Amino acid sequence: MVQNWLVAKVSATLSKNLKTTVTVRHVDFSLFSRMTVEGVLVEDRKQDTLLYAGSLNVNISDWFFLKDKPVLKYIGLSDAVINLNRTDSVWNYQFLVDYFSSPKSSGSKQKTFQIDLKELDLKNITFNSIDKWFGQDMKASLKKLTLSADEFDLAKKIITINKVDLDQPVFSLYDYQGNKPVTGIRPPGSASLTEPGQLQWNKEGWLLSAKNIHITNGSFSNDKETPRPPYTDQFDGFHLQFAQINGDLDNVLFAKDTVSANVKLATREKSGFEVKQLIAKMKVTPSMMEFSGLDIKTEKSRIGNYYVMRYESFNADMSNFIHSIMLEGNFENSYIHSDDIAYFAPQLKTWNRVLYFQGRARGTIDNLSARNLNIKSGNTAVVGSITLRGLPDIENTFIDFKSDDLRTNYTDLVTLVPYLKTIKQPQLSQLSAIRFKGNFTGFIKDFVAYGSISTNLGNVNADINMKLRNVNVPTYSGKISSGGFSLGRFFNNNRLGNVAFNGQVKGRGFNLKDLNGF
Repeated sequence: MVQNWLVAKVSATLSKNLKTTVTVRHVDFSLFSRMTVEGVLVEDRKQDTLLYAGSLNVNISDWFFLKDKPVLKYIGLSDAVINLNRTDSVWNYQFLVDYFSSPKSSGSKQKTFQIDLKELDLKNITFNSIDKWFGQDMKASLKKLTLSADEFDLAKKIITINKVDLDQPVFSLYDYQGNKPVTGIRPPGSASLTEPGQLQWNKEGWLLSAKNIHITNGSFSNDKETPRPPYTDQFDGFHLQFAQINGDLDNVLFAKDTVSANVKLATREKSGFEVKQLIAKMKVTPSMMEFSGLDIKTEKSRIGNYYVMRYESFNADMSNFIHSIMLEGNFENSYIHSDDIAYFAPQLKTWNRVLYFQGRARGTIDNLSARNLNIKSGNTAVVGSITLRGLPDIENTFIDFKSDDLRTNYTDLVTLVPYLKTIKQPQLSQLSAIRFKGNFTGFIKDFVAYGSISTNLGNVNADINMKLRNVNVPTYSGKISSGGFSLGRFFNNNRLGNVAFNGQVKGRGFNLKDLNGF
């Protein structure tokens, strides 16, 4: 009887003071130590649900009101929904903020609220934030969360967690054009307006740590409004969707604006790209995501051991990954299958090759440089350095390649440059094994090659400009010399044998009669 009267009294008092509907279905408590509240409903001023909690259980230290720092031994919350929304600059919960932040009497000294939380148990929690003013919807939910804490000091802003178990956590972001008038357009990828040295993520200076966070079947998505539908057969930076996230974060630390952790995760992106294992020491800041001691394994690839992505704004730049994210890597004993690259560069779907590589790389995808490079794939091996500007469109990519040693053969060449299959004269297939030392500058179909070429037909020193694109017949010019080369086999002409030559060459096509000035 007393509890029923208390429920009615609390509901009526809150509803009157807040000028909205607040209902509590049931309250059960044990004097000074334990309380259970069921069926809590808080509506906003439009009578839409702001908060609903199916059940709230709290266990408090005995005679807590006599202690300077009461201990919350246990907090359990289940079947809860929180709905935040706004269409203009005012959130639907603003009336609560106004009520609980009413001015204090002059001269009164506000006492800092202190508690010490030991266990948190959440079940079936949903959080929705619909921000039509700014143009961003955020949704989060979880089936279950259990947390045990070693220290929970709000006054000192220190939270030390021993263990967190997350079951089916879901987090999604959707960015679109909001109702807020545009007064100034920030360039894509520009950083948020923050003073130098000012914290962006942790302005209050919290220190959070956790020994272990275990994730089971999580998901993350980040969508941006686009005039086209999301891609389904390739990676789409504007519509990211990672599912089946499983693994552990150990020794997690959030200090100042840096999050660090030892990571072991697995996930799958909606494009089909799957990371079977990601192990690394991770560090994330507002401008960088770094992975040291890296070991990434997919179905067909493995990459290690250092990788970092630098950006000015994660949300803006990640959606423009190829052009805006600055990459840096140091790779050892790594290999990657073209099928995995094809999720990001669909032009490579037909390659069906494994590339073994090591070396250092730096730049954006569309302006990438690599040094101390050592690559092997099939019968092709490359040692040298390279700069690529224009990826992933390989035919329109400018290449500046210095070859310390390149070895390949005709079969591999036509896989990399399918156009070569169309050349019937000369007989390029007769070159068989090919070795090149020198420089290659230009495009795959319009380039200058300078250096020495060794083949089974003979050796050639060349400084040649060749144009294979935007012309009906290939053209070439330059200087070429050889101490002996089997022109007969090269041009399928039994009247020619080995020829030594040194001079200028200029022509169209690959018939001997087209050569000029040779």
